[in-house]
Amino acid sequence: MSKTLNDFLKKATDILLPIEEPAETKNPESAVNNLYKCSFCGKSNNEVNRLIASQGVNICDACIESFNNEIAQEKKIDSGKTCSFCGKSDREVKRLIEGKDACICDACVKICTEMLKTEVSDRKDTV
Repeated sequence: MSKTLNDFLKKATDILLPIEEPAETKNPESAVNNLYKCSFCGKSNNEVNRLIASQGVNICDACIESFNNEIAQEKKIDSGKTCSFCGKSDREVKRLIEGKDACICDACVKICTEMLKTEVSDRKDTV
């Protein structure tokens, strides 16, 4: 695994569930309830099942699933942009997918997918 991907893994934080606030203060418009947003689709942590955060960029489980399907199509576009998670340029990766406020490469999508699978597996082991 490359040094850049190792750095990403060290800094990535898996936000497993939306941030909860006490029931008496729960409000859909609350800043706490919408603390994190996916950098690709713009959905808040309350609107997604899982959110993975790294260095000021976030990606939700729905975008990861969608991007896995997009990567399978193997069409490469030379955009001159870099992955918001690992910093690799579009020329260094197989595929770079552009979102609303960020880009993600095929390798980081794979890592995020594995993080979600590991979390699901860990939950099954504790039940």
